[in-house]
Parts: sequence; structure tokens; C-alpha cells
Amino acid sequence: MTRHSKNNTASSVFSYAEHQKLKQAALYGTQRVLLGSNTHRAYNACSLCLAKAINPVACQKGHLYCKECVVKDLLTQREALARKKAEIEALRKEEEQAREEVRLKARELILAGGSQSLFGKRKEREEDGGKERLQGALSLLI
Repeated sequence: MTRHSKNNTASSVFSYAEHQKLKQAALYGTQRVLLGSNTHRAYNACSLCLAKAINPVACQKGHLYCKECVVKDLLTQREALARKKAEIEALRKEEEQAREEVRLKARELILAGGSQSLFGKRKEREEDGGKERLQGALSLLI
């Protein structure tokens, strides 16, 4: 026996009275409740509309559906996929247009040879001869 075995607070096991108090407060343990008949789906009910299956169709797993509900659900899913694809394609086009605009602006800056350089290092480019960097930038853009 441990040294403080007679102290009730030293044990990790609850007494019967302590269990009852916790159950009454609904704070501890598994609460068991009987389920009513309204919580269960009828055997012949469609899994999508939850009504009695009309022209029933079963999947490979054994779920029961109305034929009309299955067709309607598949069409809805197909429309949702087409909508998502259109959104993704629109985003891709926007990104491509933005990239093309950046390329054109960079090309204009390089070809114009204006007072501002593309990277803000005009003096270094003039000192180093600049032709190598200009050719390298053009090759990247083309």
C-alpha cells in the first residue's frame, strides 16, 4: 500500500457517490438515451430526399435512391464542376494578361532606354558597358 492510501483524495478511482453526483450534473461518463422511432430512416426511403423511394435504384454499397433524385444530383454536380472550371479558366486568363502587360512594360523600358532603368542601376550599367545586361534581359523577355 502506498503511504497515503487511506486518504480518499489520493486515489484515482471515483467512489459510487462521486459517480452519481457527476452523472446528475451531466458532466461525466457516457449518457445513455433511447432513440425514438423518428430518428431512424425508413428502410425504403431515398438517401437524398428522405422520402419513400420512387423508381428505386441502389448503388454498389446498397444505398437506396430515387432514380429522379440521382439524375438531378448528378446534373447539379456537373453544373457545379463546369462553373468551377470556368472560374479557374477566367483566373488563368487574368494572370496571363497581367504577365503579358508586365513583359510589355519591361520591353518598352529596355528598348526606350529612358532616364530610368528597369532595375534602378543605370549608372552601373553605363560603367559596365550595359550591352551584356541588355541582351540578357531581352533574351529573358522573348
